[in-house]
Amino acid sequence: MILVLLAVVGLAAVVVVAVAVAVALSRRSPGAGGSAPRIDPFLADDSPAGDPRRIGVGDVISYEGHDWVVRGSVAYDQRGYRWAEHLLDRVGEQLWLSVEQDEQLMLVRWQAVRAPSLEPAATVVWDGVVFELEERGRARFRSEGTTGMPLEGEVEYHDYEAPDGRLLSFERTSDTTFEVSVGVPIPSGAMTIYPGTAP
Repeated sequence: MILVLLAVVGLAAVVVVAVAVAVALSRRSPGAGGSAPRIDPFLADDSPAGDPRRIGVGDVISYEGHDWVVRGSVAYDQRGYRWAEHLLDRVGEQLWLSVEQDEQLMLVRWQAVRAPSLEPAATVVWDGVVFELEERGRARFRSEGTTGMPLEGEVEYHDYEAPDGRLLSFERTSDTTFEVSVGVPIPSGAMTIYPGTAP
């Protein structure tokens, strides 16, 4: 009888240890159901505010004391050189954010302006400021979300810069008229990016 009781106690101890080990291992597992671990979106970025190069539709961007939702994104490709533009919206107010990685990361806040008589030239004058032509060309693009642009196509652009650092850009697709925007460079630390969807 004593041997039977010892065997039962020993078996119970083995079961308890096995359950404890299984619980400990499950707490160390990659994720529920063995799925890949969720990644901290800020972990490997240059800034604790998030990586602007990973902005996508549905993300929320905190900028100048307001939260902006990314309504749409456009990816440009000019013979292998790539950049992106994102349409930000907050209660009907909209602006564009361009993200360009050349020698360094460059972010620009763009605002469309009404300038029906303004045309690309070597220099253009807007709001009493002279802008000098910096670059012009054509690039292929693909859009997603709400952008007001076709899903894909080609864009013609003319980019200008003023002595005070402000930027001006002409863009048009196909045979449409030029859209004019004025831009101001901003530091990446001026915004915080909250991913809208899980990776």
